[in-house]
Amino acid sequence: MKKYVTTTMISVFFALTLAGCGGGGGGGGSVTKATTKAYLFGNMTSTSTVVTIQTTMNVPSGVLVNYSSTPGATTGLCPLRKGVIVPSGPVLASSSDFNLSSYDIGSRVLTISMVNNGRVPLKSSTTANTGTGVEFATINFTLATAGAVPASMPLVDPAPTVGQELPGPILSLLPGSKINFATTYQ
Repeated sequence: MKKYVTTTMISVFFALTLAGCGGGGGGGGSVTKATTKAYLFGNMTSTSTVVTIQTTMNVPSGVLVNYSSTPGATTGLCPLRKGVIVPSGPVLASSSDFNLSSYDIGSRVLTISMVNNGRVPLKSSTTANTGTGVEFATINFTLATAGAVPASMPLVDPAPTVGQELPGPILSLLPGSKINFATTYQ
């Protein structure tokens, strides 16, 4: 009888332990964050470097942007707090290269502005590639309500303003470029 009770208790302990793991999904907690990767896609020459990028995304309701504003403000452009936009991808710009980015409270438009002050060799992918683009930034959001994932997040900005530096140095716009966005939730 003692052996039966001991075996049963061990079995119950393991069953309760496994049930508390959330099905192997890492604790079963609610989704609270959204992370969007920004990818630059466009056809540029191998001798040029991307020097500026300005792109916008409409932030859906329920997704929060960490910005600084005056108390009670409901309209206007606001600077972003540290960590909202961080450089990412194979060639890293400086965090300070994104300092001109802003969020419009009233229209819920996030403007991502990058100035490649260090002239790092940032390129876009060309039309010969799959069309995903070259990653250059990660945007960090918080969900207003845990677990309430928005129905959709922006997927593309078909008309960003991208400046390139050609040898010389000659500055020109990169025509036909676009920014692709890919969002994951944690």
